Amino acid sequence: MIDNKKSLEHDHKKIYDIIFDINPQIRYIGFYHNGYFEGQMREGKKAYLTNEESQKSLEMAVKRWENRKEFSKKIGGPLYTLTMYQLVKRVIMELSTGTLILISTELEVDHEIMLLNLMDKKKDIMEMLKQIPKELIPGIKKDKEPLEAEIKELQQERLIFKELYKQLSTQQKELYKQLSTQQKESKK
Repeated sequence: MIDNKKSLEHDHKKIYDIIFDINPQIRYIGFYHNGYFEGQMREGKKAYLTNEESQKSLEMAVKRWENRKEFSKKIGGPLYTLTMYQLVKRVIMELSTGTLILISTELEVDHEIMLLNLMDKKKDIMEMLKQIPKELIPGIKKDKEPLEAEIKELQQERLIFKELYKQLSTQQKELYKQLSTQQKESKK
């Protein structure tokens, strides 16, 4: 008999490995899908929040994400959100409708480059999620297949984000680096 929990953990481990490989400064990865929460801390890193606190934080982020969509017809849909805390940066991005990823990083991470790399991997991640038997994933209906239109939308989002990143002025980048350095030094 197959242990469904172990099978799901194995499949998700592959996804975590892909994301952790994007940048060594990624500390934590959390997924939210239709009320189901799962997360993993990078091996060797100390968690600042308990699993329950991480889940509550992600649930609150889901609500804020939905609020941000209210004006998407006028200003476009949200690509990602970034919150910089004194100890970490936290990025939230929608992988597909109803599926959000939360990534917690060290302060020094260049989140724009990290997000571009994540966007490059979104299609692979979505394909891997599609391969996990649906009966193993709480919250996913067996008859619901990821849409090809979502993958095309993800590719378009990446192009938009890449263009926005190019538009950042050198001065903005320098100010951001100074702020990161100040935050790092205030931790010491």
